Amino acid sequence: MHFQAAKVKSNVSKFIVGVTSIVSLFEFFLLPHSTVNSIDFTLISSHIQLFLTLTLALKVFSVPFLSEILEIENGKNLISWILRLFLVQNIVLFYKFLQILSIIEGDQSTYFSYCYVTLLVRYVSVGILLLNELYGQRLVEAYQKLEIAKSIAHTRKVISLLKPYFIPKSYEARVSAGVCILLVLIDLPVDLFQQILNKKIMDSMTFSSSMTNNSDSHTQAKIELNMANFRWELLLLTALLDVTSCYGITHNIRTYLWRNVESDSAGRIQVEIYTRLQHQSVRWHLEQGTGGRLTKLQSSSSDFTYFMKNILLSVIPQWLKLYVSITHLAIRYPWNITCIVILTTAFLVVAKFLLSTWRSKLEKMDKEDSKAKMKKSVDALLNYETVKYFCKERYEIHRFKEAFEETTQLKFNSKFASTMSWFLENVVRTVGQTAAKMWCYWMVLGDSELTLGDFVMLEAFFWSTYAPFDSMSWMYEWGQKVAVDAADVAELLELAPEIVDVPNAPNLEVTDGEIRFENVSFSYVPEREVLSEVTFRVEAGKTMALVGPTGSGKSTVMKLIFRLYNSSSGRILIDNQDVTKVTQASLRGTIGVVPQDCVLFDDTITNNIKYGKPTDEMEQITEYDVQHAAKCACIHEAILEFPDKYDSKVGERGLKLSGGEKQRIAIARTVLKNPPILILDEATSALDTKTERKIQSVIKNICKNRTSLIVAHRLSTITHADEIVVLKGGRIVESGSHETLLAKGGEYASMWLEQLEKKDHSTTIG
Repeated sequence: MHFQAAKVKSNVSKFIVGVTSIVSLFEFFLLPHSTVNSIDFTLISSHIQLFLTLTLALKVFSVPFLSEILEIENGKNLISWILRLFLVQNIVLFYKFLQILSIIEGDQSTYFSYCYVTLLVRYVSVGILLLNELYGQRLVEAYQKLEIAKSIAHTRKVISLLKPYFIPKSYEARVSAGVCILLVLIDLPVDLFQQILNKKIMDSMTFSSSMTNNSDSHTQAKIELNMANFRWELLLLTALLDVTSCYGITHNIRTYLWRNVESDSAGRIQVEIYTRLQHQSVRWHLEQGTGGRLTKLQSSSSDFTYFMKNILLSVIPQWLKLYVSITHLAIRYPWNITCIVILTTAFLVVAKFLLSTWRSKLEKMDKEDSKAKMKKSVDALLNYETVKYFCKERYEIHRFKEAFEETTQLKFNSKFASTMSWFLENVVRTVGQTAAKMWCYWMVLGDSELTLGDFVMLEAFFWSTYAPFDSMSWMYEWGQKVAVDAADVAELLELAPEIVDVPNAPNLEVTDGEIRFENVSFSYVPEREVLSEVTFRVEAGKTMALVGPTGSGKSTVMKLIFRLYNSSSGRILIDNQDVTKVTQASLRGTIGVVPQDCVLFDDTITNNIKYGKPTDEMEQITEYDVQHAAKCACIHEAILEFPDKYDSKVGERGLKLSGGEKQRIAIARTVLKNPPILILDEATSALDTKTERKIQSVIKNICKNRTSLIVAHRLSTITHADEIVVLKGGRIVESGSHETLLAKGGEYASMWLEQLEKKDHSTTIG
């Protein structure tokens, strides 16, 4: 049996609308004739409301069960909808109980005020139900076509992804957050109490007297100053509350304690983002570029926690004050003044929504342009040598200036949209505020129970009513800037790494170190295949060399063994273990590599050499171990000539060292790691002939009794290899020993003869 959530909603709507309409009609017609003692009908009405509330409560608890038993579609949406109805009914029931209390206390004016508020809440809820019943589907379709609907849906998704990082984890941060929220809740009644005190202070200063104008028999109220009855104790109490609440002591305590929450949340967000960046594949890092990665890391700054602080400690409390103020306004002031305030508030909400799409687009364009400018500037600064080699300083400055001018124009458009929004909001607010104050002023001077204190308190109510919209405007402007960053962060949090371990993957157990490629194919882009059905075997403890022209796929083979990429098809086995079925950490921990482009960290030579060891073993490495590795790489003597010797900083990316020095430190790093499998990707390409000859004997000793794979730059460096594989166009064209391949007179022999013709043997082959 299948039920649709829409059908269940329809039945519930009809039931609520029917019962509520009957009760509301009775109250509407009987209210003008009611007295304070007419408690019977109020009790009956309250019982009906209680019945509706309990019915909805039963539905809330039963729908999850019924959704499974009756297989109701969209059960979660139905539960959310019924919960909202349940909340409305509770609000109505709350005002019903207030009506009963006012009857018991004998306050007829308060009783009528609560009755009107109850009817207002009920009519709004019934109206929403009727609109949903009659035009619900059309409204949903129209709403979904709006850009703001997509924006809200995207914002909800971003918030759901970031929500776990906004909840403090440490005990100190949780206590601080709890105290901050408690202080906010304390400030709510204190703020209302201050407004009432200000009213009483003003009333104590004035008194009203009536005098008759004989010419037109008109009675006019005259308000005079009466300082004799001034309540000084109330003024002192108000001053004390001002000091302790709002922007006083409690505000400073909240600001101080919230730092613990900010440090906890911001720290966890940044660590999580950095972790995500580290686990992304090489392909992803190449696509993003250095500037893009730095921008994404910076976007996870403390702006999010600052935004959260203002939401929790400023915006939400002000909206709670709005609810309290409107409730008190409806009870204390005539219905016409209350309606003016509510209508003005409604117009402000409409204005916000109408302007949100325009401002959102401009803010997003501004932010994206700023990120593009950041990426360009970072790339130019990182590649400063290339800029100077080609005399491109003026070109880069011109590019940066153009990007800055474009950003300036976008910022101007964004600020213009913000200014226009503020202007229109202020117009709506000023018109509503002026109308309500004039009406109140007329009633104070006329025959009314309102006093001058009520007029003063109305001003405070206006602030409490419109302050949330002021804060919302500011938070919206700030939020649009943060939202783009938050979207980037959420994208990273949602982005799954391309290279992942299979569930419960075992560690790689290397016994012999045999490597096998079985019909391996790979392509960086679908249109161009780099490797095509490559098959070879490196026997345990043997050395294999890969040679071939540029673009033949030699370095790609190395990256696939390291699992920097996954092959498109085929298998790569180490000791009969598929590299995609074992953990990446154990795979890379058993392989040592000297890449063609050796990049060092901006740290000491000692720490750069130590980097080859596993993290848990780095502290155990002695100075002797580091120097022994450096001697094996023929770099020890050169290091001793540096001013700080092994404590010398190598500069960013090792730029303080020559290419040969960087490559030898990379070799020393691999020697210290002492792996069972060794990969040398043109390890001597940056060395001069004399140094290359020295280090060749070292490489032979390192490769002895280990499985080694060498990508050759100069064929003279791999003549000792047990087997040489020649790649061309992503395929193996021939293989064998140096002597065998020369005897064949094929591709390898032609490359060898070509290099012999060069006296310095320096032609780049692959």
